[in-house]
Amino acid sequence: SAAVSYTPPKEGQYEIMHAVKGPGGSDSCTHTLVVRVGAAPEAGFSVAPAVKRVDLGDSVFLKADEDIVGVHHTWRSSDGQTFDGAKVEFKPKITGMIEIDHQVEVAGRPRGESKDSVYVAERLTAELTASPIKGTSPLEVSFQPLSSGKISAYAWDFGDGGGSDLKSPKHTYRNPGNFRPRLTVSDDFGRKAKSDGT
Repeated sequence: SAAVSYTPPKEGQYEIMHAVKGPGGSDSCTHTLVVRVGAAPEAGFSVAPAVKRVDLGDSVFLKADEDIVGVHHTWRSSDGQTFDGAKVEFKPKITGMIEIDHQVEVAGRPRGESKDSVYVAERLTAELTASPIKGTSPLEVSFQPLSSGKISAYAWDFGDGGGSDLKSPKHTYRNPGNFRPRLTVSDDFGRKAKSDGT
């Protein structure tokens, strides 16, 4: 045939001979074909939320920078999860720094790879308990936090104008009345949580 197609099986140098024969005789020529593997596909990706910090139980969204037909995307997280596709939503299973590995494969080319990470924190909550919760004034009340997360600061509002930044404060109510103490906790990332009062 005057026109043929051929796919070299691997990278390398190939000698291609073209021979012709007709009524006037025959002839041939040889060409050298050098095959090199193409560059690895782009494996960049974005992480949402952009701050790369979530509470345990929240979703992380991963999106490949390029979504091209014929490209296979594989995602692996350091908490043992694996996903396929150019866009992925997953929920980390543990707290701490989670490493994310994105691998991109195209037939006949080296694998592309990119990595990033997201910090997963224990969800921050603020609850409190107080004892005693009734009595005659002046009444000294002991407060205890019933909170979760890595708390770095406490801010108590006793409901009568008084407050404290201690973890487990005591406060004396000197006037009769009904008071709603509240607790606000915060962590090193600036997140805050507030109690509903009691």
